[in-house]
Amino acid sequence: MVWQHSFNSGRIFIMKKLLVIIVLGLLWCTNGVANDFKLKRWNVPSVDKPWIRDSSNNFSQKRDSAIAYDKELIEILHKNPDMVQVHPGAEFTPGIPSTAATFSKEIRINLRSSTEHEYWISTGLYASAGEKITATLSDYLSKLGLKIQIGAHTDGDHAYAMKSVRRFPFITYSWPLNKKNVVANSAFGGLIYIVVPRNLSKEVETYVKFYHETILISGAYLSPRYVHGKTEISTWIDLIRDYPAPWAELESDKVILTVPSHAIRNLNKPDELMNFWSRAMDAAADLASISRERKIPERYVTDPNWEWGAHSGYPIMMAGPWYPYLLNYKKIGLNYWWGTFHELGHNHQMQEWIWQGWTEVSCNLWSVYILETVAMVKREQTIDGGSLSKHNREIQIENFIKEGRRFSMLQKKPILALEHLLQLEQVFGWELFIKLHKKYRLMPENQKPKTDNEKIQQFIIYTSEITGSNLISFYKAWGFPIDDWTINTVNRNWPNTSSLNMQLLNTLMPPI
Repeated sequence: MVWQHSFNSGRIFIMKKLLVIIVLGLLWCTNGVANDFKLKRWNVPSVDKPWIRDSSNNFSQKRDSAIAYDKELIEILHKNPDMVQVHPGAEFTPGIPSTAATFSKEIRINLRSSTEHEYWISTGLYASAGEKITATLSDYLSKLGLKIQIGAHTDGDHAYAMKSVRRFPFITYSWPLNKKNVVANSAFGGLIYIVVPRNLSKEVETYVKFYHETILISGAYLSPRYVHGKTEISTWIDLIRDYPAPWAELESDKVILTVPSHAIRNLNKPDELMNFWSRAMDAAADLASISRERKIPERYVTDPNWEWGAHSGYPIMMAGPWYPYLLNYKKIGLNYWWGTFHELGHNHQMQEWIWQGWTEVSCNLWSVYILETVAMVKREQTIDGGSLSKHNREIQIENFIKEGRRFSMLQKKPILALEHLLQLEQVFGWELFIKLHKKYRLMPENQKPKTDNEKIQQFIIYTSEITGSNLISFYKAWGFPIDDWTINTVNRNWPNTSSLNMQLLNTLMPPI
């Protein structure tokens, strides 16, 4: 029976290998060569020649099929490193290093246990498109579910959904590190990462640290990488910032910034920059009532091929125009910096008080808080267009009142909805939200609100409890739907409203 099982397993393996060979052979016969991409240099999307969607937000069938064809072909070729060639879009995406020598480098593997999500270990190395790299690791590491990843731009579907598509969307790929020697070859190239799965045990973390486990990566180019508190500034200036790879990283234990290398060639004081970012990240943690010591650093990755926009996640992705603002903290750039911390706010905001229309509301607290307390920007100057100037805030509220104080208006206009949170802050300070987040974090899972109405009622009760004030009239003025049970609970427990001095709201409180 054992022999039969082994025979069948071996036969299945051979059949899979034959299938790959047949597919590659068909591609070879059909197209002349196995890597005959449909997209060529002249028709691949780029900054100079973007693909613009039509009024129905569609591309032509020809363009859709070209993307799908090339994506499938790339994934097939990536299974056979010897057959990978440079995709025409590689010139416009990560970029190809200038002529330089490749290096071999041992990467120290510092694992972190009990992480909720997989994370990346930066290596300071870059794989050029169409050039093989080799990872050599121990038997122990090969059993942990690690991967090697080439590229930082993992948002292919998001990039492809844009109105203006300026690069081939699917440019980042990974390979399992499941044997002692793994060869990878990317049609696009990119920075090299070790991807670590979530929820590794403490025992694994301790073992890897005790035995100084490393992974040797060969065939790669050096990329500029500054590690806060470890990289000597003189070495950075004299050597590291001139490494040939087209992408660079500035790293601390709190945040990692991934930007084009040309943006840091003249960066003389990365330590001061990362000190600012450490203060910003600590402020974000404080407002969220979490530890300043992060299990894994947040990541920002800029994409010169995006015309505009950003999205939260791991990593936080930002359009190309953002990178100067990530680096020049002495010239806070209004909407760019608002957006920078807006996306960070998404990574910190709590689902317990996010209801319909509120996803783009509470995250803005992080923009205001960090820009005010760390960057020392006046509130009215924190967002472009002057939306938070006293005059514009008053106009917003006047319009809200004229329209009948409809809660649905708050759900459709994030800046208007932010107003009531800022009013609460003006009276009770940021400590209100810090205590609120702490209360939610300490709450047993079975007590957390599930429906939107439960979230709204609990939010009203908790803010009244934390401030020791009866806030029913305040939320009525803002059009909140309030249940009788909530009104009775607040009236019974916190009847006193004297601490809510409406005069402190600078006439912005909408009277009823």
